[in-house]
Amino acid sequence: MAKIYESPASAIEDVVFDGMSMAVGGFGLVGTPEYLLVAIHEKGTKDITVVANNAGAVGKALGLILEAGHIKKQLPLIPVIILSSYGSILRARLLVILPHKEH
Repeated sequence: MAKIYESPASAIEDVVFDGMSMAVGGFGLVGTPEYLLVAIHEKGTKDITVVANNAGAVGKALGLILEAGHIKKQLPLIPVIILSSYGSILRARLLVILPHKEH
């Protein structure tokens, strides 16, 4: 049975939690569930593992969650993600996630 929610916040209320994993469709802002991602950001959900084509756009949707530091791990579908507008933030996070040698 389909449910109709009054707002994106009410739609995610019972299914979003700290430490969750989520796959995000679309590319950049095209086809992404922008209003649901904003609701997740506003709820303050932390330690999220994200599978997505990229890290979103500065100040919008998935980008808000990344900027807030609430993404614990991002699994890119396209390795070019490091060249996005979030290059420095992502490189810093990837250094924590991926094994690396000190130089």
